[in-house]
Amino acid sequence: MRYSLILFLAILPLGCKKIVPEKIHHKQEDNVVLKSKDIQEGDSLIADLKFIKSIEDSCIRTEGVLEDNKEQREDFNSRCRFYKITHDYSVLKGVEEKEQFFRRNKIVYSLDLANKKSDADDYKFVGLCSEKDGENIDSLIVYSYENYIEALVTKGAYFYVKNDRVFVYKFNEDEEGIHSDEWNEYRINKGKFELIKRSLFN
Repeated sequence: MRYSLILFLAILPLGCKKIVPEKIHHKQEDNVVLKSKDIQEGDSLIADLKFIKSIEDSCIRTEGVLEDNKEQREDFNSRCRFYKITHDYSVLKGVEEKEQFFRRNKIVYSLDLANKKSDADDYKFVGLCSEKDGENIDSLIVYSYENYIEALVTKGAYFYVKNDRVFVYKFNEDEEGIHSDEWNEYRINKGKFELIKRSLFN
């Protein structure tokens, strides 16, 4: 979520966007099979708690978003470590129906619309769901977008999947900058998403 995109949405929301499948890399059935390079595994920086902790202090605006001039915006964008996250998560705002993400040990993991509501003016929640033989096992919200237009606030969640780990980073942006809310690490165990570490901010 780039600064320019967030600001544009502020002044003016779980299933899958039909993504053109890339070449599928078939390995053994027990290994991960990614189906789209647009989804990939997220941004590896999400797994780095030290990096996440550095975001808050580096992403404070001195004048507020509405008072920023061009020079101040460029300075904020260059020093704010949040913008080192370069994976394009915005593609997930187009999720409309379940899309297979990977499979392991005969368990299928898919991205799908999450059954969650928000009082935001515009929002989207996407979950990572697991199922075996057509039976649901578990689900975890890994991406979210909430836009509160009048309050000039957006909230979001980004993820990173690596082997049997899922990392979810929650944050918000207001006139004063970008703030970290929560960071969670989960272990994938037979289709279940088990929380093993949590860091809360603010």
